[in-house]
Amino acid sequence: MTVLYRKIAAASIAATLHSILLGLLFPTPFGESVKDGYFWSFMTTTPVYMSYVFPAMFTYGIITSLLSDKAGSWIAQKSGDSRLDIMVSGSLHLVFGLVLLWFSLPGAVLYFLTDRLLSKFGSKVKGSAAALSLMIPLLFFALFVGIISIGTA
Repeated sequence: MTVLYRKIAAASIAATLHSILLGLLFPTPFGESVKDGYFWSFMTTTPVYMSYVFPAMFTYGIITSLLSDKAGSWIAQKSGDSRLDIMVSGSLHLVFGLVLLWFSLPGAVLYFLTDRLLSKFGSKVKGSAAALSLMIPLLFFALFVGIISIGTA
């Protein structure tokens, strides 16, 4: 169960980072010119990205990450080479991240790196920590919407 808790925490962190990254790279998602300035375009599109990225990473990301890790550990165990675990898992994260190409691939990489960092330094992520990690995207969403509300008032 601690693996699932770690995956939930990794999804919360990675979804937030990925949404901010998408907002920075694509402040106007449909390619139109920036009208209100880069900052306001970034501020207004990031919550929109969050509303799509978070549910996708929470469902598809967690499921495919569990499958990738299982496949990696199974192949590493069968071959006797422990290095294959991270290589197979990382490769499968990349393959599963190719669904939407440039929009989803950075998210898959961020999710993989976040999950590996949590597994290495986070000891065992407990249920309370996983539940608390769900506040990260909500707080960032509220922060962005609050700044937009203050700026347009």
